[in-house]
Amino acid sequence: RSQSGGVWLPPGQTKLFGYMYALNEWWRFNTPPTDVPIGGIIFVPGKWYHIECRIKMNTATSVKDDYEADGIYQVWVDGVLAASEDRMIWRKFARHWAIDGIMFSTFFGGSGFSWAPKDKDEFIYFDDFVVSKSRIGTTYDDSDSDGMRDAWEMSHFGNLTTSDGHSDNDGDGLSDFFEFQGGTNPTDQNDYFQLDCSRPGNGTVTFSWESKIQHRYRLEKSTDLENWSNVLSEFEGDGTRFSHQVSEDPGTAKSYYRLAYVRQ
Repeated sequence: RSQSGGVWLPPGQTKLFGYMYALNEWWRFNTPPTDVPIGGIIFVPGKWYHIECRIKMNTATSVKDDYEADGIYQVWVDGVLAASEDRMIWRKFARHWAIDGIMFSTFFGGSGFSWAPKDKDEFIYFDDFVVSKSRIGTTYDDSDSDGMRDAWEMSHFGNLTTSDGHSDNDGDGLSDFFEFQGGTNPTDQNDYFQLDCSRPGNGTVTFSWESKIQHRYRLEKSTDLENWSNVLSEFEGDGTRFSHQVSEDPGTAKSYYRLAYVRQ
C-alpha cells in the first residue's frame, strides 16, 4: 500500500509526505518525499497546487518469492520531481498482486483530540482528478514537465532543453526553477532573490528585498523552527524594494525569520 498525504501546519501551511508499506517489514518506512518548501515554494492558503503521484509495480513472476526490488514511487509538485524511490518491493508474487484500484480520502490523523483542529474549521479543495498510464504533467503550458512554463523558458533560453529546473545557468547559486518561482532572471548572475537583514540598534530588525510584480510575499517568525506565525501578512509585490521593521522581544533567546513567496 502506498499513500501520499499532507500534515496541517500553522498558519494554514502543510507538509507533504508519503507512507509506503512494502511486504518486507524492514522496508516499511515514512519517507518525505520532501518537506515543503520545495525550491522556494511554500504551500499557502488560497493557491492551487498540482500534485502527481506515480506507482509502478516491481518485477515478479508466478513463482513465489521470484521478484526484483525495482518498484517505483514518485511524486511531482507543480511539475517538479519531489520524491523518487526506485527500489520498492510492492509484491513477491505476480499472480495475486496488481494495481486494481485507487482510494482517495482526507482526514485528521492522530490518536486523540489533541490532533483535531482548534478554534476554527479547516478545509481544502480538490479538483481535476486524472488517472493515467503515462505522465500527466502540470496544468499549465509545460510540455517538458520541468515545472517551468514553456513561454518563460523560451523568453530566457530560446529553447526548452537548456534548463531542466535543477540547473543554474547563471551560476548565482540558485536553480533555474527557483528563479522561475522568484521572478528573477536565470541568465543574469546579479539578479537573484535575497532577503537582507540589518539591526539599526534600537531593538528592531529590518528586513528588505526586491519585490516582483505578480508575486505575493509573507514574512514569518518562529522560535523553534517548527511553529511559525505571521509577522507580515501576505501582500502583492509592485516591483520595488520593500522593507519591513520588526521589534525584537528581549525575553526571547532566539528567533528565526523566513520569507514565503508565491508566483501568481
